Amino acid sequence: MRNLIAEGRRGQCMNDFWSLLRGGALHLQRCSSCEFVRFPPADTCPSCGVPGGSWVDCGGRGTLRAWTVTHPAASNRLPTRLRAEVPFVLGLVEVPMCSSFLIPVRITGVPQELLKLGLQMNVRLGPSEARQLVATA
Repeated sequence: MRNLIAEGRRGQCMNDFWSLLRGGALHLQRCSSCEFVRFPPADTCPSCGVPGGSWVDCGGRGTLRAWTVTHPAASNRLPTRLRAEVPFVLGLVEVPMCSSFLIPVRITGVPQELLKLGLQMNVRLGPSEARQLVATA
């Protein structure tokens, strides 16, 4: 059975996350009890179970720790809106201002041959209608 009340709160947390990101900076939630930083946003801390928390401005600057390229052979498993954009790069960017958290992103504006571990990246809201995080060098 679906918990519609919990889903509604999760939806509000995500809406708040995207609204803050549209404002220009990456924010993550920090538990007011144990200070655990969480992503994706949730109404309850997954570490200690305490509800609530505060939004922490993480600045959006981070370091590329891993990446992968999605090639045409895998495109039949992608949502229709992404199939025309293959190949594209997905990565993990470490954001040190928020407990060295790894944020999954789509990497744009950087040629694949210039990607390297340790590359400094900016995490921001993507330009499309889809809610996605992108990183640029």
